[in-house]
Amino acid sequence: MIPSQKHRASERGAALIIVLAILLIIAALTIGILGRATMEQKGAASFAAGTSARQFADMAVQVVQGQIYSASTQGISTAWASQPGMVRTFDSSGNLASVYKLYSADKMVSGNVDLNEDLPPVDWKQAKGFWTDLNDPVVPVGATEDDQLVYPILDPRAAAEIGTVDPVEGFSISSQPGYSGPNPAPGNNPAPMPVRWLYVLQDGSLIAPEQHQNGKISFGSQKPSKANPIVGRVAFWTDD
Repeated sequence: MIPSQKHRASERGAALIIVLAILLIIAALTIGILGRATMEQKGAASFAAGTSARQFADMAVQVVQGQIYSASTQGISTAWASQPGMVRTFDSSGNLASVYKLYSADKMVSGNVDLNEDLPPVDWKQAKGFWTDLNDPVVPVGATEDDQLVYPILDPRAAAEIGTVDPVEGFSISSQPGYSGPNPAPGNNPAPMPVRWLYVLQDGSLIAPEQHQNGKISFGSQKPSKANPIVGRVAFWTDD
């Protein structure tokens, strides 16, 4: 029996529906695979970034541990004394031998105490690649009020002169460098704690920028290169 034209058209229509359904399934599977691959790529990138951040944090801790170890293991002829941010060593005559800094500085070991070389200039906020504020507050996700700021080290709003309604007795800040008032905010910190950035090169070495001008930094004899580029930076202060 020869199929009628109407019957053949019906078969072609059914075949078209089946093909479209298969194409739809394939498209859905492709989108699903691509979406999963994108999510896995983002997850891997996030994990790598977290791992890198932990490595840099561990590096800062190891630098400080190395400073303390070097200062305190020089034998019975060398005495040492620690203080916040520094360990001093003295020779057998009681004279200062060396200063081991426990904060990120251009010279981590020095023969004298000259804190002027580590003090930030008045315009340190404009040199973001040179200095950073360890106590710069952050605004939690979803927060809208200034009083929801989170300070990583010291909350200056506990001082009466900052305008708090419930100051902590005995706590005060005599001057607020760079603070324009009246409300603290990120970048407008009444209690900044600026320290230098130390840049991490690919080979693991740490270098400090020597100069900054117009927001740009420059390095001395030891500088990053195409073969040994910058992979991160760290800044720290330690109380021993």
